Amino acid sequence: MGRDIDSIMIIDNSPHSYLFNPQNAIPCESWFSDKSDRELLELLPKLEQLADESVTDVKAKLKELGISGVNALSREMASGMNQEEQEGTEDEETEDSEDEDYE
Repeated sequence: MGRDIDSIMIIDNSPHSYLFNPQNAIPCESWFSDKSDRELLELLPKLEQLADESVTDVKAKLKELGISGVNALSREMASGMNQEEQEGTEDEETEDSEDEDYE
């Protein structure tokens, strides 16, 4: 897009959306059908700080504000690996029970 990565951020509920630039990310929760959701409204003070003219590096400001897409991405990846391990165990159990059928 030709934009300076230091001036761009992404707000998203899916860590996969900011896989390549997690340090530019503001993670948020999914809000589907939740009419009481106020997460974006609660982010407004931080977004106003990020929009200040003095901010030249969004990544540094996000770090200063304690916002990290890196942490969310790490949790998501660990969760995915745990799920794959569980599925692998289930597959092994299915294979074992199938082997028992033939004995």
